[in-house]
Amino acid sequence: MAVLVLVKLGAEQNRIRQHVNQLVSGQQAQPGHRVATARRCYREAMKVRPREAADRSAAMAFLARHNHARVARLGKLLEPLDYPALLAEADGEILGMLTYVPDPGWEQCEVLTLHATAQWHGVGTTLIEAVEQLAAAHGCARLWLITTNDNVDALRFYQRRGFQLAAVHRRAVDDSRRLKPEIPVAGAYGIPMRDEIELEKRP
Repeated sequence: MAVLVLVKLGAEQNRIRQHVNQLVSGQQAQPGHRVATARRCYREAMKVRPREAADRSAAMAFLARHNHARVARLGKLLEPLDYPALLAEADGEILGMLTYVPDPGWEQCEVLTLHATAQWHGVGTTLIEAVEQLAAAHGCARLWLITTNDNVDALRFYQRRGFQLAAVHRRAVDDSRRLKPEIPVAGAYGIPMRDEIELEKRP
């Protein structure tokens, strides 16, 4: 079942009228309001669709830029292009991609990769919402994912969107590094990469 999240371009008339009134009166929106407005407009310009065969080259290049042409976790080495994905795009440009691995009966679904070209624009949130809709449509009881102990930005992102800690696989990165030697010893913020952290979200 394909999920298509399509938000029409443009803004509501009231918001346009308010913006025009601010320009006429010389008022300036507060910085926080400007950021929120910019993020909302960015999301309105996006559409999310399933990745298709014709997207393979662009998807491969996108994953390579984010060092995720291969993913090692829980003692297994996977290639994301072997699994279905959702693309967020605008004007034909890939803004983000989420790769997912459902069980045969959709009892569970793993979020294998999630990347966006830029943070703080709502791309990741839009993709997570799309895969949640897809999982719900299949009666999936559990969404889950693996990140590493150094990835505090990811831990914050997922927990703010309802994911909870399910397990800590201690020293699991050592096993993953044997499968994918390019995994660095030190990760984000100089934190040693040691553990794989499992997060989950249930309906």
